[in-house]
Amino acid sequence: MKKRALEHLTEPPSRVMDAVHKDFPVEGLVITPADNCTKRNIERWRKRVNGNYPEPSSRATITIPDELTVTERGEPFVLFDVGETDRIICFSTPSNLKVSNNKFNCT
Repeated sequence: MKKRALEHLTEPPSRVMDAVHKDFPVEGLVITPADNCTKRNIERWRKRVNGNYPEPSSRATITIPDELTVTERGEPFVLFDVGETDRIICFSTPSNLKVSNNKFNCT
């Protein structure tokens, strides 16, 4: 469980649990900790590895770690980041923009 949680940092704890539990024997599932305890443990493991990201005091102090600027597929996720005190950050992927442009006929 811990290995998968740390290898798939963006995967929600419930998905980590589902992926691991599907390979568990039924008898083993009976003795596993409660879901809320396991989710809390996953969050703790990830915080130890990644550290706690600092809480920004303003838009100007937001720092986005490099590992959070790219999707698991390698696509950029921060499209633009402009301004200082009146900062605007746009989060999306080029492929998601393409899909939305096609769906809503945006030009």
